[in-house]
Parts: sequence; structure tokens; C-alpha cells
Amino acid sequence: MSVTKFHISKYGVGKENINTNAVGNDQLDPEAGKWVKVALASGDADDFAFAWQNPESSEIIVDRVILDITHAGGSASAVMDVGSAASGTTHSDNLIDGVDINTTAVYDNLGDGGTNGKTKQKLDENGGTTDYITGQILDANAASLEGNVYIHYRTV
Repeated sequence: MSVTKFHISKYGVGKENINTNAVGNDQLDPEAGKWVKVALASGDADDFAFAWQNPESSEIIVDRVILDITHAGGSASAVMDVGSAASGTTHSDNLIDGVDINTTAVYDNLGDGGTNGKTKQKLDENGGTTDYITGQILDANAASLEGNVYIHYRTV
């Protein structure tokens, strides 16, 4: 897509064509946010498949969490909850609630949030009271679980 930008200078009105397909949104707008990728760990029921701590010295808003299961967990009733938490070992389900991790699939908090999942959560600055996103395996073991979680956030 091409956008025409007009500007006025002492030489008159000028025009500049900008090809918006040539660069990503993050390159056009540095405030668009950051993506992080965290590997999932296999485990037993009640183990944490991942824990990610806000690396920023300011609060952030997590507005997208994508859970990419590339290898099924291995137990028929294994599910995962993902959410903001006070530590790397604190359960939370306020982003994704109870998704099936015994199937190869891609889930996100926007379309697969479940009963308690929301589209965004604010985290405290690094070292604050609630500065983690955790993913906990529930109900059954997920000894074969493989994949990644992708977290998108914006600084406040």
C-alpha cells in the first residue's frame, strides 16, 4: 500500500510517497510494542511450562499472548492457564483459561481466552508486585509438551 504525505515548506507544497508495505508497523511506530518468544517446558500437572518476567523498568500492558503448541502434551485432559502473576510460580488464568495442550494448535488470548481470559493485562515494572506472565499445566501431565509462547507488550 502506498500513502501520499503532503508537506509545506518555504518552497511550496511538496508530496512524498511512502510505501507502507516496505517496513513493518514496529518500524513505522516505535511505540507499537515488543514481541518476546519463550519456550514451553514439558511437565507434570501443576508444573509451570513457562514464566516470563517483565524486563522493563516501567509498567507494561500485555495485549497479546499466542500459545503455539508444536507437540502435544501427551495426556488427554492436560490444559494450561496463562496470566499475570506475582512470581514465576504463581497460578493465573486472566489471559488464557484452560486451553487443551494435548493437541497441536495455536491459541491466543484474543480468540481463545476461555472463561477468565482477557484481551490485556497490566504488569508492574521489573521487581514490582505483579511482574510475571506464567503458564501452568493443569489437570494432567504434559510430559511431551513442546512449543513456544509469544508475548506482545507496550511500555506505559
